[in-house]
Amino acid sequence: MAASKKKGNRKKWIIAALIVAALCVAVFFIVKAFRKEDKGDSVVYVTPVSMLMDKLLLGQNVYAGIVVTQGEVTVNNDDGNRISDYYVKEGDTVTVGTPLFKYDVNALQDSLTSKEIARDRAKIALESAQKARDDAQKALNEADSGARAAAELTLRDSELALEEARLTFEKAEKAVTEASDKINNATVLCEIDGTVSKVTKADYGNQSSTDSESSQMGGAVITIEKSGNLQVKLSLGELDFNSIEDGMEVTVQSRTDESKTWTGTIRKAVLTENTDSKESSESQQTNLAYVTLDTSDGMVSGQHVKVTRKTDEKEDKRIFIDPSYIVDAGKSSPYVWADDGTGLLEKRKVELGEKDSEGKYEILSGLGLTDAIVLPSDDLAVGMSCKIGDPSAEASTASGAEPGEAGNAKPGEAGNEKTEEAGNEKQETGESSTSAV
Repeated sequence: MAASKKKGNRKKWIIAALIVAALCVAVFFIVKAFRKEDKGDSVVYVTPVSMLMDKLLLGQNVYAGIVVTQGEVTVNNDDGNRISDYYVKEGDTVTVGTPLFKYDVNALQDSLTSKEIARDRAKIALESAQKARDDAQKALNEADSGARAAAELTLRDSELALEEARLTFEKAEKAVTEASDKINNATVLCEIDGTVSKVTKADYGNQSSTDSESSQMGGAVITIEKSGNLQVKLSLGELDFNSIEDGMEVTVQSRTDESKTWTGTIRKAVLTENTDSKESSESQQTNLAYVTLDTSDGMVSGQHVKVTRKTDEKEDKRIFIDPSYIVDAGKSSPYVWADDGTGLLEKRKVELGEKDSEGKYEILSGLGLTDAIVLPSDDLAVGMSCKIGDPSAEASTASGAEPGEAGNAKPGEAGNEKTEEAGNEKQETGESSTSAV
């Protein structure tokens, strides 16, 4: 009977133990579920150190540019004379003295003959006006007191007519001289070194036009871009245009051979400038900027290049953080709230250096450009989920790309990838790398 009683007590203890174990398991999973739910709802938005240091303003943005000359010259046919021959075509390289085109000498001779006739008529008119003035002067000299006033008026009118005739003759004589000079210099020569960018051929009725934009005589015939003095032209959107400044130092890199680089400074274009060039219509529609090059050796007009902000190597190795991100900055163990590289928040101990002119602390150790941090607050706790971005953009992000797509990568994956890339680059170059976000 005693054995039976012991057996019953043992059975009760086993049942009680199983119940306690089941309760413990249930409590564990309930707590875990609540922690997971709480963790999922409490997302901390962190900002990369590189962005806080303004490294992504231009240094990480690559702008497309094209090499152009700093000016152009147009050779005009303002008088609308017939052109018999064109000696250059678009894309030709020309130098001082290169024949560009030739006026039709026969047409020029006809023009000269008509101008000579006009000059001879003007000469006859001048001689007649001179005689009329002399007669008026003689009449005034012989006039009595009663006729003197009328004689003076006649003399004044004759002098005005004489001056008008003299101006007409001088103009006609000048036209004859210019027409004669054109015959003697019927072949127009280039006056600069450069590249022909446009040839406009007029349609004279018996000569077909090869330029659909021009079918009339006169105006620009040849447009030449000056050689040397190359620059890089950038066509930018409004945000990019506003993010650059005059005098900003940049690096220019060849698109086909990345080993070829040049340096220069940014010059923003005024939208109303270059009104006498072919870029005037474009400048009113596009924000233009130009790179004034330190040297253009090896460049050619029309070459496509990439432009980025030039950064100082010493500055790239140093990190400066605003004191508002640092907890206990004046104490022995300062730290920041940072993504631990797996998408979870941690307290990251940092070693501080001196402040810069803006009051920012130099970070001697503990943070790299690829790390991401957040401003301290009472709501932060170790282990909270981290996400790079702006909480105000969450709604648009959720309705757009799926998690894990570009621009919305999972924190853990982004952190691991950045850490691995940064480590590899540091081993190869000894410098910190900047990751675009």
